[in-house]
Amino acid sequence: MNKKSFLILFILPFLILKCANSNAKSLSIVENEFLSEGRSNFTIILKEFVNVKPTVNIKLMRKDNYLKLNNEFSSELEYEGILSNNKTIFQIPNGDYVGSITISKKDLIPFYTSVERKTIINIKDKFSKSLQENYCNEFTTHTIYSVFVNYDCNTINFSNSNVSLILVLNKNEILSEEKTGFFWLAGILAGFSPMLINHPYAGVLFYTGLGGAVQYWQKIELIELK
Repeated sequence: MNKKSFLILFILPFLILKCANSNAKSLSIVENEFLSEGRSNFTIILKEFVNVKPTVNIKLMRKDNYLKLNNEFSSELEYEGILSNNKTIFQIPNGDYVGSITISKKDLIPFYTSVERKTIINIKDKFSKSLQENYCNEFTTHTIYSVFVNYDCNTINFSNSNVSLILVLNKNEILSEEKTGFFWLAGILAGFSPMLINHPYAGVLFYTGLGGAVQYWQKIELIELK
């Protein structure tokens, strides 16, 4: 395979993904709580985020369009940016929505430590018929690459009212044994490779520089979504 063909194969998936989401409208932050006609306020409130300004990624699709496409998700409303304030307001066209809201922030001091914070709120159709509309089920995912909290929630209803998402950052930093072990093991194994035979510590230095010598995570907890 020549260099040109390789570049085409590498870039093509990104172009396809970009084109697939090109019809999504971008949400914008509003400065006040005055409701525009046919819209509802969606307010994200952060508590105990001291010196932590997380990134939010919002992807929403109208529930009726989602069902028409046989449960195939295609984002219609999107926003990605840093939440600089403890209270951020968006305006959403009225209706029922499915999708996801991801809140994340990672701090890294190379060769020393890293702290990962990530919560994914999955807004699903018919997550639980028997439970109240705003019920969310919580579970934590641990991998060698990441630790994050998931919340599976029922459809959000925006209809001429205010919807609030309240999140609290837990103060405790918890050791991520899987990630820490993976980075050290990868660094040690890399040190035994033929390329680094004369520099056995280079692998450890590379991986601890990339992810920190010790990895921690902090829980971003969902307090309210209604």
